[in-house]
Amino acid sequence: MGLLPNVPAELWRVDASGRSSGSVVARGPLVIMAHSLLAIDAARRDGFKIRSSLGEIDAEQAREALRRWTIPPHLLDKAA
Repeated sequence: MGLLPNVPAELWRVDASGRSSGSVVARGPLVIMAHSLLAIDAARRDGFKIRSSLGEIDAEQAREALRRWTIPPHLLDKAA
């Protein structure tokens, strides 16, 4: 996953089909939006997506990105 933590991003509320409802919940660096998404109650996370110039990111992708940004590259293979 080639996501960059400092890319500008937005946390969006989405409807049941995954389309945006037109409301931006927050704006900031991707790493902050990833933490914000994962701070939302797990039962409600499907109602949100992160959007950036890199595309849309859901909660599972955000979790994986945070893991990769946190673990030193030489330990990533061992942590999997």
